[in-house]
Amino acid sequence: MKERSLLRIAVAGGPVEIALPESPATGYRWHLDHDPSEVVVVGTTYQPVPDQQGLAGGGGTRTFQLEVLTRHSITLDFYLRRSPASEPLEHQPVELAF
Repeated sequence: MKERSLLRIAVAGGPVEIALPESPATGYRWHLDHDPSEVVVVGTTYQPVPDQQGLAGGGGTRTFQLEVLTRHSITLDFYLRRSPASEPLEHQPVELAF
């Protein structure tokens, strides 16, 4: 599994958006493992790269919209995998800092 560098995001209040590169045609999508008492996933969106739209295997960006329920710094773990139960291909830790 490829380990990505820690991303640090300063949180000032309100919803938080985290965008990660993704190519869903490969079968791999980002999944968030989290404590529901600390953060709630409000939604996710996928936006293809404009010049790759419609191309087989074209990439884009997966954006997670999160509501943070805690007021202390936390680290979230995003995993790129085919299903929530499969072995991850990549791990992206994200620190939300207050």
